[in-house]
Amino acid sequence: MLRRKVYGTLSKWAGSPYAYVPLVVGARQIGKTYIIRKFLNDTYENIVEINFVTNPEYCRIFEGDLQVDNLITEISVRVPGARLVPGKTAIFLDEIQECADAKTAFKPFVEDGRFRVIASGSLLGIRHRQPRSNPVGFMDEINMYPLDFEEFLWGLGIDEKVTGSIRDNIATKTPYSESVLSSLEKYFSIYMIVGGLPEAVQTYIQTKNIQEVRGVQKKILTGYRNDITKYSQESDKDKIYACFDSIPAHLSKESKKFSYKLIDEEFVPTFKTYESSINWMKDASMVNLCHNLDSPSQPLHEHKIDRQFKMYLGDTGLLTYLLGLEVAKSLLSGDTRVNKGAVTENVVSQCLVSSGFKLYYLRSNSLEIDFILQLGTSVAAAEIKSGNNKQSKSLDSLQNKYKVKRRMKVERSNIFTDEKGIEHYPLFACSFIRDLQKDPEVDISVDTESFLEEFETNKGT
Repeated sequence: MLRRKVYGTLSKWAGSPYAYVPLVVGARQIGKTYIIRKFLNDTYENIVEINFVTNPEYCRIFEGDLQVDNLITEISVRVPGARLVPGKTAIFLDEIQECADAKTAFKPFVEDGRFRVIASGSLLGIRHRQPRSNPVGFMDEINMYPLDFEEFLWGLGIDEKVTGSIRDNIATKTPYSESVLSSLEKYFSIYMIVGGLPEAVQTYIQTKNIQEVRGVQKKILTGYRNDITKYSQESDKDKIYACFDSIPAHLSKESKKFSYKLIDEEFVPTFKTYESSINWMKDASMVNLCHNLDSPSQPLHEHKIDRQFKMYLGDTGLLTYLLGLEVAKSLLSGDTRVNKGAVTENVVSQCLVSSGFKLYYLRSNSLEIDFILQLGTSVAAAEIKSGNNKQSKSLDSLQNKYKVKRRMKVERSNIFTDEKGIEHYPLFACSFIRDLQKDPEVDISVDTESFLEEFETNKGT
């Protein structure tokens, strides 16, 4: 079983006296149904699962009177084997985007209090199909993403105490030993190839065969295209395909800003032409958008330029698949420079999003900073270096012009701060960047180096 952090979030909900409905949302194929089902089986005596994709007729449960007694009657008649015992039963509404009115039932279920209710679905369908009334105050939307690098390490069998020690080094800016650094860089290279979609990760864990992983990734991408066909407006389909298919080419440019000319050279489209298509992909969690700023000043969202952005794939493993097997081979050998750092920048964006950050960059005249972050109370600028170029001209210019307090380079290096005050971190540190805004609790009892050496000896990679 792949361990997921959202399990802990759900555990807190189960122990809370306030019985709101958690709505777990995210892209398809990220493991929402699996982890919720696992949590409910571990926690409740009875589970009633209502899946609106496999059983569309279940939508009729929520068509009429939404008083809880009536809903209990409807569920008991329509759902085979449903055991509805007050205080001992949880109701799981899966693929809720297919039945918008089921959300309307959140309020009566919460106010009644006899049953705990949890729901999951695609953000796309949830936003585009409105219920009779929105359960404001009775629902908590929980965003779920592909496995992050720490979850990936857990899946490989690396203990939580070890990943905690990895975090501590980042939080305290303590360099790693060369052997630990080498091991973590190798694992992160594999993570960039495999990505964080559970089926791909599980396939790698079981087979260690990248070709098998690529077969899974091909199947998932086919599923994405099927979703475009099923859920998007007819007028948007071709434009969504064109935008999605252009992502590898966009990210393989020196400047990764999204350009409509790259989609159609003969007809020069505008933002308005593709706005609904881009929003569709964003709502489906297929892509993450990183917007340009007119100034790296707080609050960052007030300086966002809506029509200037970079577009990253939500899962880096899928990008690596689309770029081809030779790119995967280069990454495995430690060469992150391929395709002008396309994979490197994409994986950093994925790590930032899964850590809860909004994505921004700064491009003004000759100045370009890959990512601008709100890190604690400070604005931080981060350059992503896929090669061995140690120069920091943009970060120097940023300091001179905007007086940004924290400047960072994420690259193939150890942890250190140079004479200009620029903080340097290895690429995998982007997965733990939240630890840079809080005081660490260092557990010096964990010997990361010995554990990783023993782990690789016993299990291999």
